Amino acid sequence: MSLTKKETFKQQPDATISQANPVSGTKYEWEDPDGNPLGTQKNVRIIGIELEITWETTQPNPLEAHATIDGQTVTFTIADAVSETEHFAKNSLAAEETAQVLVTTEPDVPFLREGRKVK
Repeated sequence: MSLTKKETFKQQPDATISQANPVSGTKYEWEDPDGNPLGTQKNVRIIGIELEITWETTQPNPLEAHATIDGQTVTFTIADAVSETEHFAKNSLAAEETAQVLVTTEPDVPFLREGRKVK
């Protein structure tokens, strides 16, 4: 069986965000390489999510990354994040979708999540 155009995936540039002086409790939008908000994308396979945050005085607690996949919000979180350290999203089978985890060791998985509509 061959895939139709509607069923195929297209390689997209990495989504990034660089936020000076982030405010705890504030959600920031993922951006394309030109700095434009991504909004909702179609037919997406998320290879991974990596966060690195540096703070001067106020530690964000918890550190979270949110993704909305086919209308369901998935939250990756870690309490007491470490400044200037990479944190990676990891699926946890034992946790609710709203309580997935961020870890400091990069998971060895082919991809993290996928969906028809991802924000």
